[in-house]
Amino acid sequence: MYFIFGHKLAAAACVQIVLDSLSCFLLYFLSVKIFRKEGVGLLASLIYACYSIAIFYTGFLLDTTLVVFLNILSFLLLLYAEEKKKALLWVLAGVIAGLSALMKASILLFLPFFAVWLLYVRRKEKILKRTALDITFLIFGVIVVIAPFAVRNYVIDKKFMPFPVQGGLNFFIGNNPVAEGTYISFTEIPDSPIEQVKASVRLAERELRKEGRIPSPEKHLTQSQASNYWFLKGLRFIVNNKYRYLRLCLKKIFLFWNAEEIYLNVNYYFCQKFIPVLNFPFFSFGIIAPFAILGFIFAIREKLRNAYPAMLFIFAQMISLILYYVVGRYRMPAAPFIIMFCAYGIFSFKVFLNQEKLKELVVFSLLLVVLFMAVNKERAPVNSKNNFAASYSNLGNVYFAKRMPDEAIREYKNAIKERPDYTQAHLNLGNVYYLKNMFKEAAAEFEETVKLDPYNGQAHNNLAVYYYYIERNSDLMVQHLSRALEYGASVNPEFLRELMADSLKPRP
Repeated sequence: MYFIFGHKLAAAACVQIVLDSLSCFLLYFLSVKIFRKEGVGLLASLIYACYSIAIFYTGFLLDTTLVVFLNILSFLLLLYAEEKKKALLWVLAGVIAGLSALMKASILLFLPFFAVWLLYVRRKEKILKRTALDITFLIFGVIVVIAPFAVRNYVIDKKFMPFPVQGGLNFFIGNNPVAEGTYISFTEIPDSPIEQVKASVRLAERELRKEGRIPSPEKHLTQSQASNYWFLKGLRFIVNNKYRYLRLCLKKIFLFWNAEEIYLNVNYYFCQKFIPVLNFPFFSFGIIAPFAILGFIFAIREKLRNAYPAMLFIFAQMISLILYYVVGRYRMPAAPFIIMFCAYGIFSFKVFLNQEKLKELVVFSLLLVVLFMAVNKERAPVNSKNNFAASYSNLGNVYFAKRMPDEAIREYKNAIKERPDYTQAHLNLGNVYYLKNMFKEAAAEFEETVKLDPYNGQAHNNLAVYYYYIERNSDLMVQHLSRALEYGASVNPEFLRELMADSLKPRP
Protein backbone atom coordinates (compact mmCIF):
# COMPACT_ATOMS: atom_id res chain seq x y z
CA MET A 1 0.00 0.00 0.00
CA TYR A 2 2.80 2.40 0.92
CA PHE A 3 4.48 1.35 -2.35
CA ILE A 4 1.43 2.65 -4.24
CA PHE A 5 0.45 5.72 -2.21
CA GLY A 6 3.70 6.55 -0.45
CA HIS A 7 4.07 6.75 3.33
CA LYS A 8 0.70 8.40 3.95
CA LEU A 9 -1.22 7.56 7.10
CA ALA A 10 -4.47 8.80 5.55
CA ALA A 11 -4.18 6.16 2.81
CA ALA A 12 -3.67 3.42 5.42
CA ALA A 13 -6.68 4.68 7.38
CA CYS A 14 -8.82 4.60 4.22
CA VAL A 15 -7.79 0.99 3.56
CA GLN A 16 -8.77 0.07 7.11
CA ILE A 17 -12.16 1.76 6.68
CA VAL A 18 -12.72 -0.31 3.52
CA LEU A 19 -11.69 -3.51 5.33
CA ASP A 20 -14.00 -2.84 8.26
CA SER A 21 -16.86 -2.04 5.88
CA LEU A 22 -16.24 -5.37 4.15
CA SER A 23 -16.30 -7.04 7.58
CA CYS A 24 -19.87 -5.74 8.00
CA PHE A 25 -20.91 -7.41 4.72
CA LEU A 26 -19.09 -10.65 5.54
CA LEU A 27 -20.72 -10.70 8.96
CA TYR A 28 -24.13 -10.47 7.31
CA PHE A 29 -23.44 -13.52 5.09
CA LEU A 30 -21.90 -15.45 7.98
CA SER A 31 -24.85 -14.71 10.29
CA VAL A 32 -27.38 -15.80 7.65
CA LYS A 33 -25.43 -18.99 7.01
CA ILE A 34 -25.27 -19.84 10.73
CA PHE A 35 -28.76 -18.80 11.88
CA ARG A 36 -30.64 -19.12 8.57
CA LYS A 37 -32.46 -15.83 9.16
CA GLU A 38 -31.84 -12.75 7.03
CA GLY A 39 -33.06 -10.50 9.84
CA VAL A 40 -30.28 -11.78 12.12
CA GLY A 41 -27.70 -11.04 9.43
CA LEU A 42 -28.97 -7.49 8.91
CA LEU A 43 -29.07 -6.81 12.64
CA ALA A 44 -25.58 -8.26 13.22
CA SER A 45 -24.04 -6.17 10.44
CA LEU A 46 -25.84 -3.06 11.73
CA ILE A 47 -24.62 -3.60 15.30
CA TYR A 48 -21.06 -4.15 14.12
CA ALA A 49 -21.21 -1.03 11.93
CA CYS A 50 -22.24 0.94 15.05
CA TYR A 51 -19.93 -0.89 17.47
CA SER A 52 -17.86 1.79 19.21
CA ILE A 53 -14.67 -0.23 19.64
CA ALA A 54 -14.63 -1.39 16.00
CA ILE A 55 -14.95 2.24 14.90
CA PHE A 56 -12.22 3.24 17.36
CA TYR A 57 -9.62 0.72 16.17
CA THR A 58 -10.32 1.42 12.50
CA GLY A 59 -8.64 4.78 13.02
CA PHE A 60 -5.44 3.29 14.45
CA LEU A 61 -2.63 1.65 12.48
CA LEU A 62 -2.84 -1.57 14.45
CA ASP A 63 -3.48 -5.12 13.26
CA THR A 64 -6.94 -5.27 14.90
CA THR A 65 -9.08 -4.30 11.89
CA LEU A 66 -7.22 -6.61 9.50
CA VAL A 67 -7.32 -9.55 11.92
CA VAL A 68 -11.10 -9.16 12.36
CA PHE A 69 -11.61 -9.12 8.58
CA LEU A 70 -9.39 -12.18 8.01
CA ASN A 71 -11.01 -14.14 10.85
CA ILE A 72 -14.55 -13.59 9.55
CA LEU A 73 -13.47 -14.44 5.99
CA SER A 74 -11.61 -17.57 7.11
CA PHE A 75 -14.56 -18.78 9.21
CA LEU A 76 -16.99 -18.20 6.33
CA LEU A 77 -14.70 -20.16 4.00
CA LEU A 78 -14.54 -22.99 6.55
CA LEU A 79 -18.33 -23.31 6.56
CA TYR A 80 -18.48 -23.25 2.76
CA ALA A 81 -15.65 -25.80 2.57
CA GLU A 82 -17.52 -28.10 4.94
CA GLU A 83 -20.67 -27.75 2.87
CA LYS A 84 -19.13 -28.02 -0.62
CA LYS A 85 -16.34 -30.45 0.40
CA LYS A 86 -13.88 -28.86 -2.03
CA ALA A 87 -10.14 -29.05 -1.38
CA LEU A 88 -9.48 -25.57 -2.76
CA LEU A 89 -11.85 -24.00 -0.22
CA TRP A 90 -10.11 -25.83 2.65
CA VAL A 91 -6.69 -24.66 1.50
CA LEU A 92 -7.93 -21.10 1.00
CA ALA A 93 -9.49 -21.07 4.48
CA GLY A 94 -6.15 -22.26 5.86
CA VAL A 95 -4.22 -19.57 3.98
CA ILE A 96 -6.48 -16.81 5.33
CA ALA A 97 -6.22 -18.27 8.85
CA GLY A 98 -2.43 -18.37 8.47
CA LEU A 99 -2.32 -14.71 7.50
CA SER A 100 -4.39 -13.86 10.57
CA ALA A 101 -2.16 -16.02 12.78
CA LEU A 102 0.93 -14.06 11.78
CA MET A 103 -0.64 -11.08 13.57
CA LYS A 104 -2.73 -12.82 16.24
CA ALA A 105 -1.94 -16.50 16.73
CA SER A 106 -5.15 -17.10 18.72
CA ILE A 107 -6.96 -18.36 15.61
CA LEU A 108 -4.64 -21.39 15.61
CA LEU A 109 -6.13 -22.37 18.97
CA PHE A 110 -9.56 -22.51 17.33
CA LEU A 111 -8.57 -24.87 14.48
CA PRO A 112 -8.22 -28.02 16.68
CA PHE A 113 -11.67 -27.30 18.14
CA PHE A 114 -13.05 -26.96 14.63
CA ALA A 115 -11.41 -30.25 13.58
CA VAL A 116 -13.02 -32.07 16.53
CA TRP A 117 -16.42 -30.55 15.68
CA LEU A 118 -16.00 -31.62 12.06
CA LEU A 119 -15.22 -35.21 13.07
CA TYR A 120 -18.25 -35.20 15.38
CA VAL A 121 -20.82 -33.89 12.86
CA ARG A 122 -19.57 -36.30 10.19
CA ARG A 123 -19.44 -39.33 12.47
CA LYS A 124 -22.63 -40.82 11.01
CA GLU A 125 -21.57 -40.23 7.41
CA LYS A 126 -18.66 -42.68 7.77
CA ILE A 127 -16.28 -40.52 5.77
CA LEU A 128 -13.38 -40.48 8.21
CA LYS A 129 -10.74 -40.55 5.46
CA ARG A 130 -12.41 -37.67 3.64
CA THR A 131 -12.59 -35.66 6.88
CA ALA A 132 -8.92 -36.35 7.65
CA LEU A 133 -8.03 -35.22 4.12
CA ASP A 134 -10.04 -32.01 4.50
CA ILE A 135 -8.28 -31.22 7.78
CA THR A 136 -4.95 -31.90 6.07
CA PHE A 137 -5.79 -29.43 3.31
CA LEU A 138 -6.69 -26.85 5.98
CA ILE A 139 -3.40 -27.38 7.84
CA PHE A 140 -1.48 -27.23 4.56
CA GLY A 141 -2.97 -23.82 3.82
CA VAL A 142 -1.85 -22.54 7.24
CA ILE A 143 1.66 -23.96 6.87
CA VAL A 144 2.14 -22.45 3.41
CA VAL A 145 1.77 -18.99 4.97
CA ILE A 146 3.62 -19.31 8.28
CA ALA A 147 6.48 -21.65 7.23
CA PRO A 148 8.57 -18.93 5.47
CA PHE A 149 8.49 -16.81 8.64
CA ALA A 150 9.47 -19.81 10.77
CA VAL A 151 12.44 -20.50 8.46
CA ARG A 152 13.49 -16.84 8.61
CA ASN A 153 13.42 -16.88 12.43
CA TYR A 154 15.43 -20.10 12.46
CA VAL A 155 18.12 -18.56 10.26
CA ILE A 156 18.30 -15.45 12.49
CA ASP A 157 17.69 -16.88 15.97
CA LYS A 158 18.06 -20.65 15.50
CA LYS A 159 14.47 -21.16 16.62
CA PHE A 160 11.84 -22.62 14.30
CA MET A 161 9.02 -20.31 15.39
CA PRO A 162 7.02 -17.90 13.19
CA PHE A 163 5.70 -15.77 16.04
CA PRO A 164 7.16 -12.87 18.09
CA VAL A 165 9.81 -13.67 20.70
CA GLN A 166 8.16 -11.89 23.64
CA GLY A 167 5.54 -14.61 24.08
CA GLY A 168 7.30 -15.96 27.18
CA LEU A 169 7.40 -12.54 28.82
CA ASN A 170 3.71 -11.95 28.07
CA PHE A 171 2.93 -15.35 29.57
CA PHE A 172 4.77 -14.38 32.77
CA ILE A 173 3.07 -10.96 32.90
CA GLY A 174 -0.28 -12.77 32.94
CA ASN A 175 0.82 -15.53 35.33
CA ASN A 176 2.91 -14.41 38.29
CA PRO A 177 2.48 -13.85 42.04
CA VAL A 178 1.10 -10.31 41.55
CA ALA A 179 -0.95 -11.03 38.40
CA GLU A 180 -4.48 -9.60 38.41
CA GLY A 181 -5.84 -10.91 35.11
CA THR A 182 -4.84 -8.04 32.89
CA TYR A 183 -1.61 -6.35 31.78
CA ILE A 184 0.53 -5.05 34.63
CA SER A 185 3.69 -2.97 34.46
CA PHE A 186 6.89 -4.06 36.19
CA THR A 187 9.30 -1.40 37.44
CA GLU A 188 12.26 -2.81 35.52
CA ILE A 189 10.36 -3.64 32.32
CA PRO A 190 9.26 -0.69 30.13
CA ASP A 191 5.87 -0.71 28.42
CA SER A 192 7.44 0.09 25.02
CA PRO A 193 7.53 -3.21 23.03
CA ILE A 194 11.09 -2.79 21.72
CA GLU A 195 12.53 -1.70 25.06
CA GLN A 196 10.46 -4.40 26.75
CA VAL A 197 12.21 -7.15 24.79
CA LYS A 198 15.64 -5.67 25.58
CA ALA A 199 14.81 -5.39 29.28
CA SER A 200 13.44 -8.95 29.39
CA VAL A 201 16.72 -10.30 27.99
CA ARG A 202 18.79 -8.21 30.41
CA LEU A 203 16.75 -9.27 33.46
CA ALA A 204 16.76 -12.95 32.45
CA GLU A 205 20.55 -12.81 32.07
CA ARG A 206 20.94 -11.17 35.47
CA GLU A 207 18.81 -13.79 37.23
CA LEU A 208 20.52 -16.71 35.49
CA ARG A 209 23.96 -15.32 36.33
CA LYS A 210 22.91 -15.11 39.98
CA GLU A 211 21.92 -18.78 39.79
CA GLY A 212 25.25 -19.63 38.15
CA ARG A 213 23.59 -20.91 34.98
CA ILE A 214 25.53 -18.45 32.79
CA PRO A 215 29.09 -18.80 34.11
CA SER A 216 30.83 -16.91 31.32
CA PRO A 217 30.48 -13.08 31.38
CA GLU A 218 30.97 -13.05 27.61
CA LYS A 219 27.95 -15.25 27.00
CA HIS A 220 24.60 -13.54 26.42
CA LEU A 221 21.06 -14.84 25.99
CA THR A 222 19.22 -14.64 22.68
CA GLN A 223 15.73 -13.18 22.68
CA SER A 224 14.18 -16.63 22.32
CA GLN A 225 16.24 -17.99 25.24
CA ALA A 226 15.08 -15.08 27.40
CA SER A 227 11.50 -15.76 26.30
CA ASN A 228 11.88 -19.40 27.39
CA TYR A 229 13.17 -18.23 30.77
CA TRP A 230 10.08 -16.08 31.40
CA PHE A 231 7.73 -18.79 30.14
CA LEU A 232 9.22 -21.36 32.53
CA LYS A 233 9.06 -18.84 35.38
CA GLY A 234 5.34 -18.33 34.72
CA LEU A 235 4.85 -22.09 34.44
CA ARG A 236 6.54 -22.63 37.82
CA PHE A 237 4.12 -20.15 39.37
CA ILE A 238 1.17 -22.14 37.98
CA VAL A 239 2.54 -25.51 39.16
CA ASN A 240 3.33 -24.21 42.65
CA ASN A 241 0.10 -22.23 43.10
CA LYS A 242 -2.65 -24.37 41.55
CA TYR A 243 -5.62 -23.01 43.54
CA ARG A 244 -4.41 -19.44 43.24
CA TYR A 245 -4.01 -19.96 39.49
CA LEU A 246 -7.55 -21.37 39.27
CA ARG A 247 -8.90 -18.20 40.93
CA LEU A 248 -6.81 -16.13 38.52
CA CYS A 249 -8.33 -17.98 35.54
CA LEU A 250 -11.85 -17.37 36.86
CA LYS A 251 -11.02 -13.69 37.23
CA LYS A 252 -9.80 -13.59 33.62
CA ILE A 253 -13.07 -15.17 32.46
CA PHE A 254 -15.06 -12.45 34.25
CA LEU A 255 -12.75 -9.78 32.78
CA PHE A 256 -13.27 -11.22 29.28
CA TRP A 257 -17.04 -10.80 29.65
CA ASN A 258 -16.80 -7.44 31.42
CA ALA A 259 -18.03 -4.24 29.81
CA GLU A 260 -14.83 -2.29 30.40
CA GLU A 261 -12.39 -1.90 27.51
CA ILE A 262 -9.20 -2.59 29.44
CA TYR A 263 -6.47 -0.61 27.76
CA LEU A 264 -3.05 -1.59 26.48
CA ASN A 265 -1.03 1.29 24.93
CA VAL A 266 -4.18 2.97 23.60
CA ASN A 267 -6.94 3.97 26.03
CA TYR A 268 -10.40 4.24 24.44
CA TYR A 269 -11.78 6.38 27.28
CA PHE A 270 -8.86 8.80 27.11
CA CYS A 271 -9.33 9.19 23.35
CA GLN A 272 -12.99 10.12 23.90
CA LYS A 273 -11.68 13.46 25.17
CA PHE A 274 -10.17 14.25 21.77
CA ILE A 275 -12.44 12.40 19.30
CA PRO A 276 -16.02 13.73 19.66
CA VAL A 277 -17.57 11.00 17.49
CA LEU A 278 -16.60 8.40 20.11
CA ASN A 279 -19.02 10.06 22.54
CA PHE A 280 -22.00 9.15 20.34
CA PRO A 281 -24.33 6.48 21.82
CA PHE A 282 -22.88 3.57 19.85
CA PHE A 283 -23.21 -0.09 20.82
CA SER A 284 -20.73 -1.14 23.51
CA PHE A 285 -19.60 -4.50 24.84
CA GLY A 286 -21.72 -3.93 27.94
CA ILE A 287 -24.81 -3.97 25.70
CA ILE A 288 -23.97 -6.79 23.30
CA ALA A 289 -22.56 -9.32 25.81
CA PRO A 290 -25.79 -10.00 27.79
CA PHE A 291 -27.83 -10.50 24.61
CA ALA A 292 -25.05 -12.68 23.18
CA ILE A 293 -25.21 -15.02 26.19
CA LEU A 294 -28.97 -15.27 25.61
CA GLY A 295 -28.15 -16.01 21.98
CA PHE A 296 -25.95 -18.94 23.06
CA ILE A 297 -28.85 -20.39 25.03
CA PHE A 298 -31.33 -19.97 22.16
CA ALA A 299 -28.89 -21.46 19.62
CA ILE A 300 -28.31 -24.53 21.81
CA ARG A 301 -32.08 -24.91 22.32
CA GLU A 302 -32.65 -24.77 18.58
CA LYS A 303 -29.68 -27.12 17.91
CA LEU A 304 -28.29 -24.87 15.19
CA ARG A 305 -25.54 -26.95 13.64
CA ASN A 306 -23.27 -24.13 12.44
CA ALA A 307 -23.65 -22.15 15.66
CA TYR A 308 -21.41 -24.55 17.56
CA PRO A 309 -18.15 -23.77 15.69
CA ALA A 310 -18.92 -20.05 16.13
CA MET A 311 -19.25 -20.61 19.88
CA LEU A 312 -16.03 -22.63 19.79
CA PHE A 313 -14.31 -19.70 18.08
CA ILE A 314 -15.35 -17.38 20.92
CA PHE A 315 -14.28 -20.02 23.44
CA ALA A 316 -10.85 -20.35 21.79
CA GLN A 317 -10.37 -16.58 21.83
CA MET A 318 -11.28 -16.52 25.52
CA ILE A 319 -8.84 -19.36 26.27
CA SER A 320 -6.06 -17.49 24.44
CA LEU A 321 -6.56 -14.53 26.81
CA ILE A 322 -6.86 -16.72 29.91
CA LEU A 323 -3.46 -18.19 29.05
CA TYR A 324 -1.96 -14.68 29.02
CA TYR A 325 -3.99 -11.65 30.17
CA VAL A 326 -7.17 -9.83 29.20
CA VAL A 327 -7.18 -6.47 27.41
CA GLY A 328 -9.86 -4.94 25.21
CA ARG A 329 -7.83 -4.94 22.01
CA TYR A 330 -7.04 -8.65 22.27
CA ARG A 331 -10.74 -9.40 22.86
CA MET A 332 -11.69 -7.60 19.66
CA PRO A 333 -11.28 -10.66 17.31
CA ALA A 334 -14.09 -12.37 19.21
CA ALA A 335 -16.38 -9.31 19.08
CA PRO A 336 -17.97 -9.92 15.61
CA PHE A 337 -18.87 -13.48 16.63
CA ILE A 338 -20.29 -12.27 19.94
CA ILE A 339 -22.27 -9.66 17.99
CA MET A 340 -23.78 -12.41 15.81
CA PHE A 341 -25.12 -14.17 18.90
CA CYS A 342 -26.26 -10.81 20.28
CA ALA A 343 -28.33 -10.28 17.12
CA TYR A 344 -29.74 -13.78 17.37
CA GLY A 345 -30.55 -13.24 21.06
CA ILE A 346 -32.45 -10.02 20.28
CA PHE A 347 -34.23 -11.68 17.34
CA SER A 348 -35.28 -14.70 19.43
CA PHE A 349 -36.36 -12.50 22.34
CA LYS A 350 -38.56 -10.55 19.92
CA VAL A 351 -40.13 -13.82 18.75
CA PHE A 352 -41.11 -14.67 22.34
CA LEU A 353 -42.53 -11.18 22.69
CA ASN A 354 -44.63 -11.49 19.53
CA GLN A 355 -45.88 -14.95 20.50
CA GLU A 356 -46.78 -13.66 23.99
CA LYS A 357 -45.10 -16.59 25.74
CA LEU A 358 -45.35 -15.07 29.23
CA LYS A 359 -43.37 -17.71 31.12
CA GLU A 360 -40.39 -17.61 28.74
CA LEU A 361 -40.52 -13.80 28.63
CA VAL A 362 -40.35 -13.51 32.43
CA VAL A 363 -37.53 -16.05 32.77
CA PHE A 364 -35.37 -14.58 30.00
CA SER A 365 -36.11 -10.99 31.07
CA LEU A 366 -34.88 -11.75 34.58
CA LEU A 367 -31.84 -13.54 33.17
CA LEU A 368 -31.12 -10.54 30.95
CA VAL A 369 -31.24 -8.17 33.93
CA VAL A 370 -28.84 -10.40 35.89
CA LEU A 371 -26.49 -10.61 32.91
CA PHE A 372 -26.52 -6.83 32.44
CA MET A 373 -25.64 -6.33 36.10
CA ALA A 374 -22.86 -8.95 35.98
CA VAL A 375 -21.31 -7.74 32.72
CA ASN A 376 -21.38 -4.06 33.68
CA LYS A 377 -19.99 -4.53 37.19
CA GLU A 378 -16.54 -2.95 37.63
CA ARG A 379 -14.01 -5.78 37.85
CA ALA A 380 -10.74 -4.55 36.34
CA PRO A 381 -7.95 -4.04 38.94
CA VAL A 382 -7.14 -0.68 37.31
CA ASN A 383 -10.07 1.35 36.04
CA SER A 384 -9.32 2.30 32.42
CA LYS A 385 -11.92 5.08 32.57
CA ASN A 386 -9.90 7.22 34.98
CA ASN A 387 -6.33 5.88 34.80
CA PHE A 388 -4.68 7.91 32.06
CA ALA A 389 -1.00 7.95 33.11
CA ALA A 390 0.22 5.89 30.15
CA SER A 391 -2.03 7.83 27.78
CA TYR A 392 -0.66 11.20 28.95
CA SER A 393 2.86 9.84 28.51
CA ASN A 394 2.08 8.62 25.00
CA LEU A 395 0.61 12.02 24.16
CA GLY A 396 3.80 13.59 25.46
CA ASN A 397 5.76 11.34 23.08
CA VAL A 398 3.64 12.63 20.19
CA TYR A 399 4.33 16.25 21.11
CA PHE A 400 8.03 15.45 21.55
CA ALA A 401 8.16 13.88 18.06
CA LYS A 402 6.47 16.99 16.66
CA ARG A 403 9.10 19.19 18.35
CA MET A 404 6.64 20.76 20.77
CA PRO A 405 8.65 20.46 24.01
CA ASP A 406 6.47 22.65 26.24
CA GLU A 407 3.38 20.60 25.39
CA ALA A 408 5.38 17.40 25.91
CA ILE A 409 6.51 18.58 29.36
CA ARG A 410 2.89 19.33 30.28
CA GLU A 411 1.71 15.84 29.34
CA TYR A 412 4.61 14.05 31.05
CA LYS A 413 3.81 16.02 34.22
CA ASN A 414 0.17 14.98 33.89
CA ALA A 415 1.31 11.34 33.65
CA ILE A 416 3.49 11.69 36.76
CA LYS A 417 0.66 13.42 38.63
CA GLU A 418 -1.58 10.41 37.95
CA ARG A 419 1.17 7.89 38.69
CA PRO A 420 4.18 9.24 40.59
CA ASP A 421 6.17 5.99 40.19
CA TYR A 422 5.87 5.97 36.38
CA THR A 423 9.56 5.62 35.46
CA GLN A 424 9.13 6.05 31.71
CA ALA A 425 7.38 9.41 32.19
CA HIS A 426 10.18 10.61 34.50
CA LEU A 427 12.80 9.50 31.96
CA ASN A 428 11.00 11.16 29.06
CA LEU A 429 10.50 14.36 31.02
CA GLY A 430 14.21 14.43 31.82
CA ASN A 431 15.04 14.03 28.12
CA VAL A 432 12.89 17.02 27.20
CA TYR A 433 14.39 19.13 29.99
CA TYR A 434 17.89 18.26 28.77
CA LEU A 435 17.10 19.31 25.21
CA LYS A 436 15.77 22.63 26.57
CA ASN A 437 19.09 23.12 28.45
CA MET A 438 17.29 22.75 31.77
CA PHE A 439 20.07 20.50 33.04
CA LYS A 440 19.35 20.56 36.78
CA GLU A 441 15.71 19.65 36.19
CA ALA A 442 16.77 16.92 33.76
CA ALA A 443 19.22 15.41 36.24
CA ALA A 444 16.54 15.41 38.95
CA GLU A 445 14.20 13.38 36.69
CA PHE A 446 16.97 10.93 35.75
CA GLU A 447 17.85 10.50 39.44
CA GLU A 448 14.18 9.86 40.21
CA THR A 449 14.09 7.27 37.43
CA VAL A 450 17.05 5.28 38.82
CA LYS A 451 15.60 5.62 42.32
CA LEU A 452 12.39 3.96 41.11
CA ASP A 453 14.19 1.56 38.77
CA PRO A 454 17.86 1.03 39.71
CA TYR A 455 18.37 -1.13 36.60
CA ASN A 456 17.21 1.49 34.08
CA GLY A 457 20.27 1.60 31.86
CA GLN A 458 19.10 4.55 29.78
CA ALA A 459 18.66 6.76 32.84
CA HIS A 460 22.15 5.80 34.03
CA ASN A 461 23.50 6.63 30.58
CA ASN A 462 21.83 10.05 30.63
CA LEU A 463 23.26 10.75 34.10
CA ALA A 464 26.73 9.75 32.86
CA VAL A 465 26.40 12.29 30.05
CA TYR A 466 25.17 14.92 32.51
CA TYR A 467 28.01 14.39 34.97
CA TYR A 468 30.62 14.39 32.20
CA TYR A 469 29.53 17.47 30.25
CA ILE A 470 27.72 19.56 32.85
CA GLU A 471 29.05 18.75 36.31
CA ARG A 472 32.50 17.52 35.21
CA ASN A 473 32.34 14.85 37.88
CA SER A 474 34.39 11.92 36.61
CA ASP A 475 33.65 9.61 39.52
CA LEU A 476 29.87 9.84 39.16
CA MET A 477 30.17 9.70 35.37
CA VAL A 478 32.12 6.42 35.54
CA GLN A 479 29.71 5.01 38.12
CA HIS A 480 26.63 5.66 35.98
CA LEU A 481 28.31 4.72 32.69
CA SER A 482 29.41 1.35 34.03
CA ARG A 483 25.85 0.65 35.16
CA ALA A 484 24.45 1.80 31.82
CA LEU A 485 26.71 -0.66 30.01
CA GLU A 486 25.96 -3.42 32.51
CA TYR A 487 22.20 -2.96 32.10
CA GLY A 488 22.31 -2.98 28.30
CA ALA A 489 21.64 0.69 27.55
CA SER A 490 22.29 2.13 24.10
CA VAL A 491 25.36 4.32 24.72
CA ASN A 492 26.28 6.85 22.04
CA PRO A 493 29.53 5.66 20.34
CA GLU A 494 30.63 9.28 19.91
CA PHE A 495 30.39 9.73 23.68
CA LEU A 496 32.53 6.63 24.27
CA ARG A 497 35.12 7.78 21.72
CA GLU A 498 35.30 11.18 23.38
CA LEU A 499 35.82 9.53 26.76
CA MET A 500 38.57 7.38 25.27
CA ALA A 501 40.29 10.39 23.71
CA ASP A 502 39.97 12.31 26.96
CA SER A 503 41.54 9.48 28.95
CA LEU A 504 44.57 9.48 26.64
CA LYS A 505 45.27 13.17 27.12
CA PRO A 506 48.34 13.91 29.25
CA ARG A 507 47.45 15.05 32.77
CA PRO A 508 49.22 18.03 34.36
